[in-house]
Amino acid sequence: MPGQDEKSIRLARRLRIDQTDAETVLWNRIRNRRIDGNKFVGQEPIIGYICDFVCRENASSSKSMAASTMNRPRMRSEMNV
Repeated sequence: MPGQDEKSIRLARRLRIDQTDAETVLWNRIRNRRIDGNKFVGQEPIIGYICDFVCRENASSSKSMAASTMNRPRMRSEMNV
């Protein structure tokens, strides 16, 4: 998205590649407009956070911090968590 800082974008791209097993399972269930025809994107930087899954069409998002990012020490340190 325009205006996002480069650090957040780099981190989001890395998180997309390095998904947890739970994120992969969920992504496979929601991708390709499988939920009521809504399109989801993964690992989207939004106002200083990186949401795991975002539906831009109806402005909903999901962040599973405890199940994903918090278990990645290097990611936590980059996010200053």
